[in-house]
Amino acid sequence: MTLLEVVLAVAILALITATVTGALTYFYGSQTRQQRQLAAAELANRLMMMHLDDENSVKALRGAIAYGSDEYRFSLVERPIQVRPTDALRQAIQEQRRQTPVSIDRLKQITVRVWLGEQSGGSFSIQPGVPQAILNRLIDPLGFTRNSDSAEHKLTDPDFISTLLEQIGASP
Repeated sequence: MTLLEVVLAVAILALITATVTGALTYFYGSQTRQQRQLAAAELANRLMMMHLDDENSVKALRGAIAYGSDEYRFSLVERPIQVRPTDALRQAIQEQRRQTPVSIDRLKQITVRVWLGEQSGGSFSIQPGVPQAILNRLIDPLGFTRNSDSAEHKLTDPDFISTLLEQIGASP
């Protein structure tokens, strides 16, 4: 073997090693990012369920939430939905109002955003490129019987009963 062949063999081995190392680093980083996005989605779902069962439980959470070895931040926004009826729907709404005082504008949109916190390499506020999850849900406050445990919990809460009676137009 000549010196040129040895140098060429070493150069080829270095290129192969660099390619394999780069691929392994990429796959490891991709796996970590996907796990963090999955964790953010799981937290968003849990926060949504907590909010639907008891609105005050999510309001009590402040700052970062620990999940596994990472910390996540979140925001929860609840907005009323306004229905813009067509002519046919307007007639149906008028007929409904004759039968029941329940308004069609009672629907709400709940948006939960969860992202990787700054202690875990993310950011203090939601930004592009940070592992995150956004969950939107359209809810009817009168449809509180998501499951039997939730219904039992809600129907034993005096504040919920008062709010429910206000929404259907009755006085507590």
